[in-house]
Amino acid sequence: MANHGYRKNCWWCKIIVECQYKWDNEGRLHKNETAGEGRCYMHNGNSGPWKEVKLNSYCPDYTNRQKQEKKWGTLEESIEHW
Repeated sequence: MANHGYRKNCWWCKIIVECQYKWDNEGRLHKNETAGEGRCYMHNGNSGPWKEVKLNSYCPDYTNRQKQEKKWGTLEESIEHW
């Protein structure tokens, strides 16, 4: 059975912009959790080393970040070795 989860929690996704802020109609500032962006190193589209993704989208090859960091270390450390 395949694992599915949000890209923001996937080990293969390097977070570039975690979230952005937006103003509501009453002039208050709120976090916009759906606006985050990242780079997926698993699904690169065969056109480069990564693919730009939205953090709130689902990852078809989701790998839990916390569990994988215990086994493999961080994604940034792995990228340096590639």
